[in-house]
Amino acid sequence: MQTFLAAMLLAAAPNLEVRTLDGATYTGSPVELSQERVRLDTSSGPVAIGVDRLLTATTVASTTPFPQATEVAVELVDGSRLSARAYSATQTTALVQLTGGESLKIPTAQVAFVRLLPLEATLADQWSQILGQAATADLLVVRKDQSLDYLEGVLRDIHANTVNFELDGEVLEVKRSKVVGLAYFHARGDKFDDAIARVIDRGGSTFQARSLSLAGDRLQIALGCGLEISRPLAAVDRLDFSEGKVIHLEDLDNDYKWTPVFGTADPESKLAALYRPRAATSDQPLHVAGRSYTKGVALRSRTQASYRVPESFRRFVAVAGLDDSAPRDGHVRLSVADERSELLSVPIRAGETPLAIDLEIAGARRLTVLVDFGENLDIGDQLNLCEARITK
Repeated sequence: MQTFLAAMLLAAAPNLEVRTLDGATYTGSPVELSQERVRLDTSSGPVAIGVDRLLTATTVASTTPFPQATEVAVELVDGSRLSARAYSATQTTALVQLTGGESLKIPTAQVAFVRLLPLEATLADQWSQILGQAATADLLVVRKDQSLDYLEGVLRDIHANTVNFELDGEVLEVKRSKVVGLAYFHARGDKFDDAIARVIDRGGSTFQARSLSLAGDRLQIALGCGLEISRPLAAVDRLDFSEGKVIHLEDLDNDYKWTPVFGTADPESKLAALYRPRAATSDQPLHVAGRSYTKGVALRSRTQASYRVPESFRRFVAVAGLDDSAPRDGHVRLSVADERSELLSVPIRAGETPLAIDLEIAGARRLTVLVDFGENLDIGDQLNLCEARITK
Protein backbone atom coordinates (compact mmCIF):
# COMPACT_ATOMS: atom_id res chain seq x y z
CA MET A 1 0.00 0.00 0.00
CA GLN A 2 1.33 3.41 -0.92
CA THR A 3 1.10 6.70 0.93
CA PHE A 4 -1.85 8.43 -0.61
CA LEU A 5 -3.07 11.51 1.27
CA ALA A 6 -0.74 14.01 2.95
CA ALA A 7 -1.74 17.01 5.06
CA MET A 8 -4.90 18.68 3.74
CA LEU A 9 -6.05 22.29 3.50
CA LEU A 10 -8.84 22.53 6.03
CA ALA A 11 -10.42 25.68 4.67
CA ALA A 12 -11.00 24.09 1.28
CA ALA A 13 -12.09 20.63 2.42
CA PRO A 14 -15.65 19.75 3.47
CA ASN A 15 -16.14 17.75 6.66
CA LEU A 16 -15.87 13.99 6.49
CA GLU A 17 -18.04 11.40 8.22
CA VAL A 18 -15.80 8.41 8.82
CA ARG A 19 -17.12 4.94 9.62
CA THR A 20 -14.89 2.20 10.96
CA LEU A 21 -15.10 -1.57 10.73
CA ASP A 22 -16.18 -1.83 14.37
CA GLY A 23 -19.20 0.43 13.77
CA ALA A 24 -17.90 3.71 15.20
CA THR A 25 -18.67 6.98 13.40
CA TYR A 26 -16.65 10.22 13.55
CA THR A 27 -17.39 13.55 11.85
CA GLY A 28 -14.96 16.41 11.52
CA SER A 29 -12.52 18.40 9.46
CA PRO A 30 -9.86 16.23 7.79
CA VAL A 31 -6.35 16.93 9.05
CA GLU A 32 -4.50 13.94 7.65
CA LEU A 33 -5.19 10.86 5.56
CA SER A 34 -2.06 8.82 5.09
CA GLN A 35 -0.97 5.22 4.71
CA GLU A 36 -1.10 4.80 8.48
CA ARG A 37 -4.11 6.78 9.68
CA VAL A 38 -6.93 9.28 9.21
CA ARG A 39 -6.96 12.28 11.54
CA LEU A 40 -10.02 14.46 12.04
CA ASP A 41 -10.70 17.53 14.13
CA THR A 42 -14.08 16.71 15.66
CA SER A 43 -16.26 18.60 18.13
CA SER A 44 -14.91 16.27 20.84
CA GLY A 45 -11.30 16.80 19.89
CA PRO A 46 -8.81 15.21 17.50
CA VAL A 47 -9.38 11.60 16.41
CA ALA A 48 -6.88 9.30 14.71
CA ILE A 49 -8.08 6.13 12.95
CA GLY A 50 -5.85 3.49 11.40
CA VAL A 51 -6.56 3.06 7.69
CA ASP A 52 -6.75 -0.70 8.17
CA ARG A 53 -9.83 -0.07 10.37
CA LEU A 54 -11.43 2.41 7.96
CA LEU A 55 -14.64 1.47 6.18
CA THR A 56 -15.88 4.65 4.48
CA ALA A 57 -15.29 8.39 4.49
CA THR A 58 -18.29 10.42 3.29
CA THR A 59 -18.33 14.12 2.50
CA VAL A 60 -20.96 16.08 4.39
CA ALA A 61 -22.60 19.49 4.02
CA SER A 62 -22.30 19.36 0.25
CA THR A 63 -24.91 21.34 -1.65
CA THR A 64 -24.13 19.63 -4.96
CA PRO A 65 -27.27 17.70 -6.03
CA PHE A 66 -27.09 14.26 -7.57
CA PRO A 67 -27.69 14.75 -11.31
CA GLN A 68 -30.16 12.65 -13.21
CA ALA A 69 -28.87 9.34 -14.61
CA THR A 70 -27.27 9.74 -18.02
CA GLU A 71 -27.03 7.48 -21.03
CA VAL A 72 -23.32 6.95 -21.55
CA ALA A 73 -21.28 4.51 -19.44
CA VAL A 74 -17.51 4.29 -19.85
CA GLU A 75 -15.41 1.56 -18.21
CA LEU A 76 -11.67 1.93 -17.99
CA VAL A 77 -9.23 -0.97 -18.08
CA ASP A 78 -8.73 -0.93 -14.29
CA GLY A 79 -12.47 -1.23 -13.60
CA SER A 80 -13.20 2.45 -13.02
CA ARG A 81 -16.69 3.30 -14.31
CA LEU A 82 -17.57 6.77 -15.54
CA SER A 83 -21.12 8.08 -15.74
CA ALA A 84 -21.07 10.47 -18.68
CA ARG A 85 -23.22 12.84 -20.69
CA ALA A 86 -21.14 12.54 -23.86
CA TYR A 87 -18.26 10.56 -25.38
CA SER A 88 -16.14 11.33 -28.41
CA ALA A 89 -12.69 10.14 -29.46
CA THR A 90 -9.87 10.10 -31.94
CA GLN A 91 -7.87 6.91 -32.29
CA THR A 92 -5.59 8.03 -29.46
CA THR A 93 -7.61 10.28 -27.14
CA ALA A 94 -11.13 10.13 -25.73
CA LEU A 95 -13.08 13.11 -24.42
CA VAL A 96 -15.54 12.13 -21.68
CA GLN A 97 -18.02 14.71 -20.41
CA LEU A 98 -18.87 13.50 -16.93
CA THR A 99 -22.28 13.76 -15.36
CA GLY A 100 -22.01 17.04 -13.54
CA GLY A 101 -20.34 18.94 -16.37
CA GLU A 102 -16.57 18.41 -16.18
CA SER A 103 -14.70 16.82 -19.08
CA LEU A 104 -11.80 14.39 -18.94
CA LYS A 105 -9.24 13.62 -21.65
CA ILE A 106 -8.31 9.93 -21.50
CA PRO A 107 -6.04 7.90 -23.78
CA THR A 108 -8.19 5.38 -25.64
CA ALA A 109 -5.62 2.79 -24.64
CA GLN A 110 -7.08 3.10 -21.12
CA VAL A 111 -10.72 2.67 -22.24
CA ALA A 112 -12.15 -0.85 -22.07
CA PHE A 113 -15.65 -0.23 -23.42
CA VAL A 114 -18.31 2.45 -23.89
CA ARG A 115 -22.05 1.88 -23.76
CA LEU A 116 -23.65 4.72 -25.72
CA LEU A 117 -27.32 3.86 -25.19
CA PRO A 118 -29.33 2.61 -22.19
CA LEU A 119 -30.44 -1.02 -22.44
CA GLU A 120 -33.38 -2.95 -21.04
CA ALA A 121 -32.60 -6.09 -19.03
CA THR A 122 -32.66 -8.60 -21.91
CA LEU A 123 -30.34 -6.54 -24.10
CA ALA A 124 -28.14 -5.72 -21.10
CA ASP A 125 -27.54 -9.47 -20.70
CA GLN A 126 -26.60 -9.74 -24.38
CA TRP A 127 -24.26 -6.77 -24.00
CA SER A 128 -22.50 -8.49 -21.09
CA GLN A 129 -22.18 -11.72 -23.08
CA ILE A 130 -20.62 -9.89 -26.03
CA LEU A 131 -18.10 -8.15 -23.78
CA GLY A 132 -17.28 -11.41 -22.01
CA GLN A 133 -16.31 -13.41 -25.08
CA ALA A 134 -12.85 -13.58 -26.62
CA ALA A 135 -12.27 -11.01 -29.37
CA THR A 136 -9.41 -10.43 -31.78
CA ALA A 137 -10.18 -6.79 -32.65
CA ASP A 138 -12.17 -3.76 -31.56
CA LEU A 139 -15.93 -4.31 -31.39
CA LEU A 140 -18.78 -2.19 -32.71
CA VAL A 141 -22.08 -3.28 -31.14
CA VAL A 142 -25.35 -2.42 -32.89
CA ARG A 143 -29.00 -3.13 -32.22
CA LYS A 144 -31.05 -5.17 -34.67
CA ASP A 145 -34.71 -5.24 -33.67
CA GLN A 146 -34.81 -6.95 -30.24
CA SER A 147 -31.24 -8.27 -30.21
CA LEU A 148 -27.64 -7.07 -30.39
CA ASP A 149 -25.04 -7.87 -33.03
CA TYR A 150 -21.41 -6.84 -33.37
CA LEU A 151 -18.63 -6.35 -35.88
CA GLU A 152 -14.89 -6.87 -35.33
CA GLY A 153 -12.57 -4.30 -36.81
CA VAL A 154 -10.74 -1.09 -35.87
CA LEU A 155 -12.37 1.87 -34.12
CA ARG A 156 -11.44 5.19 -35.70
CA ASP A 157 -12.78 8.65 -34.79
CA ILE A 158 -16.02 8.84 -32.82
CA HIS A 159 -18.08 11.98 -33.32
CA ALA A 160 -21.38 13.28 -31.99
CA ASN A 161 -23.37 11.77 -34.87
CA THR A 162 -21.10 9.12 -36.44
CA VAL A 163 -18.64 6.37 -35.58
CA ASN A 164 -15.85 5.67 -38.05
CA PHE A 165 -15.14 1.93 -38.09
CA GLU A 166 -12.62 0.13 -40.27
CA LEU A 167 -13.86 -3.25 -41.53
CA ASP A 168 -11.77 -5.37 -43.91
CA GLY A 169 -9.67 -2.35 -44.89
CA GLU A 170 -12.65 -0.07 -45.59
CA VAL A 171 -13.61 2.75 -43.22
CA LEU A 172 -17.37 2.81 -42.64
CA GLU A 173 -19.19 5.89 -41.34
CA VAL A 174 -21.87 4.42 -39.07
CA LYS A 175 -24.71 6.54 -37.72
CA ARG A 176 -24.22 6.81 -34.00
CA SER A 177 -27.95 6.37 -33.41
CA LYS A 178 -27.52 2.74 -34.53
CA VAL A 179 -24.55 2.06 -32.25
CA VAL A 180 -25.24 0.61 -28.79
CA GLY A 181 -21.61 0.58 -27.74
CA LEU A 182 -18.03 -0.25 -28.53
CA ALA A 183 -15.09 -2.09 -27.00
CA TYR A 184 -11.36 -1.52 -27.47
CA PHE A 185 -9.40 -4.71 -28.00
CA HIS A 186 -6.01 -3.17 -27.26
CA ALA A 187 -7.15 -2.31 -23.73
CA ARG A 188 -7.52 -5.91 -22.56
CA GLY A 189 -5.34 -8.25 -20.57
CA ASP A 190 -3.20 -5.80 -18.57
CA LYS A 191 -2.64 -6.08 -14.81
CA PHE A 192 -2.90 -3.06 -12.53
CA ASP A 193 -2.02 -2.04 -9.00
CA ASP A 194 -4.64 -2.89 -6.40
CA ALA A 195 -6.95 -0.04 -5.47
CA ILE A 196 -6.77 1.23 -1.90
CA ALA A 197 -10.21 2.83 -2.21
CA ARG A 198 -13.13 3.35 -4.54
CA VAL A 199 -14.01 7.01 -5.01
CA ILE A 200 -17.71 7.45 -5.80
CA ASP A 201 -18.69 10.89 -7.02
CA ARG A 202 -22.13 12.46 -6.85
CA GLY A 203 -22.70 11.90 -10.55
CA GLY A 204 -22.42 8.11 -10.23
CA SER A 205 -18.84 7.60 -11.44
CA THR A 206 -16.62 5.17 -9.54
CA PHE A 207 -12.83 5.54 -9.64
CA GLN A 208 -10.46 2.75 -8.58
CA ALA A 209 -7.92 4.79 -6.62
CA ARG A 210 -4.35 3.55 -6.26
CA SER A 211 -3.48 6.71 -4.33
CA LEU A 212 -5.14 10.00 -3.36
CA SER A 213 -4.14 13.53 -2.48
CA LEU A 214 -5.87 16.85 -1.94
CA ALA A 215 -4.92 20.06 -3.75
CA GLY A 216 -7.02 22.95 -2.53
CA ASP A 217 -10.64 21.99 -3.00
CA ARG A 218 -9.90 19.17 -5.49
CA LEU A 219 -9.22 15.51 -4.89
CA GLN A 220 -6.38 14.11 -6.99
CA ILE A 221 -6.97 10.45 -7.83
CA ALA A 222 -4.25 8.20 -9.24
CA LEU A 223 -6.01 5.28 -10.89
CA GLY A 224 -4.73 1.74 -11.04
CA CYS A 225 -4.19 2.07 -14.80
CA GLY A 226 -1.85 5.03 -14.25
CA LEU A 227 -4.20 7.90 -15.09
CA GLU A 228 -4.39 10.99 -12.88
CA ILE A 229 -7.95 12.24 -12.37
CA SER A 230 -8.94 15.45 -10.58
CA ARG A 231 -12.43 15.94 -9.09
CA PRO A 232 -13.83 18.71 -6.87
CA LEU A 233 -14.02 17.33 -3.36
CA ALA A 234 -17.51 18.79 -3.04
CA ALA A 235 -18.55 16.59 -5.98
CA VAL A 236 -17.30 13.43 -4.24
CA ASP A 237 -19.91 11.42 -2.38
CA ARG A 238 -17.70 8.97 -0.50
CA LEU A 239 -14.45 7.04 -0.33
CA ASP A 240 -15.02 3.31 0.12
CA PHE A 241 -12.15 1.42 1.77
CA SER A 242 -14.13 -1.78 2.39
CA GLU A 243 -12.59 -3.87 -0.42
CA GLY A 244 -11.03 -6.97 1.14
CA LYS A 245 -12.17 -5.92 4.62
CA VAL A 246 -15.87 -6.78 4.43
CA ILE A 247 -17.69 -9.80 2.99
CA HIS A 248 -21.48 -9.90 3.04
CA LEU A 249 -23.06 -13.10 4.25
CA GLU A 250 -24.72 -13.87 0.90
CA ASP A 251 -21.29 -13.83 -0.77
CA LEU A 252 -19.79 -16.53 1.47
CA ASP A 253 -19.69 -20.20 0.50
CA ASN A 254 -22.43 -21.94 2.45
CA ASP A 255 -24.42 -25.09 3.09
CA TYR A 256 -28.00 -24.98 4.33
CA LYS A 257 -30.81 -27.28 5.41
CA TRP A 258 -34.50 -26.39 5.69
CA THR A 259 -36.72 -28.59 7.89
CA PRO A 260 -40.56 -28.45 7.73
CA VAL A 261 -42.69 -28.66 10.87
CA PHE A 262 -43.74 -32.22 10.06
CA GLY A 263 -41.74 -34.88 8.29
CA THR A 264 -38.75 -34.19 6.08
CA ALA A 265 -38.20 -32.26 2.87
CA ASP A 266 -36.48 -33.52 -0.26
CA PRO A 267 -33.60 -31.04 -0.80
CA GLU A 268 -34.41 -31.13 -4.52
CA SER A 269 -38.15 -30.47 -4.08
CA LYS A 270 -39.89 -27.31 -5.22
CA LEU A 271 -40.90 -26.61 -1.61
CA ALA A 272 -37.29 -26.77 -0.43
CA ALA A 273 -36.30 -24.46 -3.29
CA LEU A 274 -39.05 -22.03 -2.27
CA TYR A 275 -37.83 -21.91 1.34
CA ARG A 276 -34.09 -21.71 0.62
CA PRO A 277 -32.20 -18.66 1.97
CA ARG A 278 -32.83 -15.61 -0.19
CA ALA A 279 -30.35 -12.80 -0.73
CA ALA A 280 -31.70 -9.27 -0.75
CA THR A 281 -31.48 -7.25 -3.97
CA SER A 282 -32.43 -3.74 -5.01
CA ASP A 283 -35.50 -5.24 -6.74
CA GLN A 284 -36.42 -7.48 -3.78
CA PRO A 285 -35.18 -5.83 -0.59
CA LEU A 286 -35.69 -7.06 2.94
CA HIS A 287 -38.17 -5.14 5.10
CA VAL A 288 -37.77 -4.79 8.86
CA ALA A 289 -39.45 -2.18 11.08
CA GLY A 290 -40.47 -0.13 8.07
CA ARG A 291 -36.96 0.07 6.62
CA SER A 292 -35.78 -1.56 3.40
CA TYR A 293 -32.39 -3.27 3.07
CA THR A 294 -30.77 -4.22 -0.24
CA LYS A 295 -28.06 -6.34 1.42
CA GLY A 296 -28.73 -9.31 3.66
CA VAL A 297 -30.25 -12.79 3.83
CA ALA A 298 -33.81 -13.96 4.51
CA LEU A 299 -34.15 -17.30 6.34
CA ARG A 300 -37.37 -19.24 6.94
CA SER A 301 -37.90 -21.26 10.09
CA ARG A 302 -36.52 -23.91 10.49
CA THR A 303 -33.31 -23.22 8.53
CA GLN A 304 -29.73 -23.96 9.44
CA ALA A 305 -27.11 -22.27 7.26
CA SER A 306 -23.38 -22.82 7.68
CA TYR A 307 -20.91 -20.31 6.21
CA ARG A 308 -17.20 -20.75 5.58
CA VAL A 309 -15.20 -17.89 7.12
CA PRO A 310 -11.92 -16.87 5.44
CA GLU A 311 -8.90 -16.26 7.63
CA SER A 312 -8.31 -12.93 9.40
CA PHE A 313 -11.99 -11.96 9.74
CA ARG A 314 -12.84 -10.88 13.28
CA ARG A 315 -16.47 -9.83 13.58
CA PHE A 316 -19.98 -10.81 12.47
CA VAL A 317 -22.34 -7.83 12.22
CA ALA A 318 -26.02 -7.74 11.25
CA VAL A 319 -29.45 -6.27 12.03
CA ALA A 320 -31.96 -9.05 12.76
CA GLY A 321 -35.73 -8.93 12.77
CA LEU A 322 -38.79 -10.72 11.48
CA ASP A 323 -39.94 -9.54 8.08
CA ASP A 324 -42.62 -6.87 8.16
CA SER A 325 -44.98 -9.32 6.46
CA ALA A 326 -44.80 -11.74 9.43
CA PRO A 327 -48.00 -12.41 11.39
CA ARG A 328 -48.49 -10.43 14.58
CA ASP A 329 -47.67 -13.49 16.69
CA GLY A 330 -44.61 -14.43 14.61
CA HIS A 331 -41.78 -15.81 16.73
CA VAL A 332 -38.45 -17.59 16.11
CA ARG A 333 -35.28 -18.38 18.01
CA LEU A 334 -32.04 -17.21 16.44
CA SER A 335 -28.78 -18.96 17.26
CA VAL A 336 -25.32 -18.11 15.96
CA ALA A 337 -22.33 -20.37 16.62
CA ASP A 338 -18.85 -21.06 15.38
CA GLU A 339 -17.19 -24.46 15.49
CA ARG A 340 -16.09 -23.84 19.08
CA SER A 341 -19.13 -22.48 20.91
CA GLU A 342 -22.54 -20.86 20.69
CA LEU A 343 -22.14 -17.09 20.38
CA LEU A 344 -25.78 -15.98 20.47
CA SER A 345 -29.18 -17.49 21.28
CA VAL A 346 -32.17 -15.14 21.44
CA PRO A 347 -35.91 -15.18 20.77
CA ILE A 348 -37.15 -12.71 18.18
CA ARG A 349 -40.79 -11.63 17.94
CA ALA A 350 -42.71 -9.79 15.25
CA GLY A 351 -42.96 -6.06 15.85
CA GLU A 352 -39.95 -5.87 18.17
CA THR A 353 -37.14 -3.37 17.73
CA PRO A 354 -34.59 -4.97 15.38
CA LEU A 355 -31.67 -6.68 17.12
CA ALA A 356 -28.21 -5.22 16.42
CA ILE A 357 -25.72 -8.10 16.29
CA ASP A 358 -21.97 -7.61 16.73
CA LEU A 359 -20.08 -10.80 17.58
CA GLU A 360 -16.38 -11.57 17.94
CA ILE A 361 -15.46 -14.45 15.58
CA ALA A 362 -11.66 -14.19 15.49
CA GLY A 363 -10.20 -17.60 14.68
CA ALA A 364 -13.50 -19.08 13.48
CA ARG A 365 -13.51 -20.96 10.18
CA ARG A 366 -17.22 -21.74 10.08
CA LEU A 367 -20.24 -19.70 11.18
CA THR A 368 -23.58 -21.48 11.67
CA VAL A 369 -26.86 -19.59 11.76
CA LEU A 370 -29.98 -21.43 12.98
CA VAL A 371 -33.44 -19.90 12.67
CA ASP A 372 -35.45 -22.34 14.77
CA PHE A 373 -39.20 -22.69 15.25
CA GLY A 374 -40.66 -20.33 17.83
CA GLU A 375 -43.58 -20.61 20.20
CA ASN A 376 -46.09 -21.08 17.40
CA LEU A 377 -43.95 -23.38 15.28
CA ASP A 378 -43.98 -22.26 11.63
CA ILE A 379 -46.58 -19.66 10.71
CA GLY A 380 -44.74 -18.18 7.78
CA ASP A 381 -41.95 -16.75 9.93
CA GLN A 382 -39.12 -15.18 7.91
CA LEU A 383 -36.11 -13.84 9.77
CA ASN A 384 -34.12 -11.16 7.97
CA LEU A 385 -30.41 -10.75 8.69
CA CYS A 386 -30.01 -7.28 7.19
CA GLU A 387 -26.59 -5.91 6.24
CA ALA A 388 -25.16 -9.20 7.54
CA ARG A 389 -21.41 -9.26 7.03
CA ILE A 390 -18.08 -10.37 8.42
CA THR A 391 -15.31 -7.83 8.85
CA LYS A 392 -11.59 -7.82 9.54
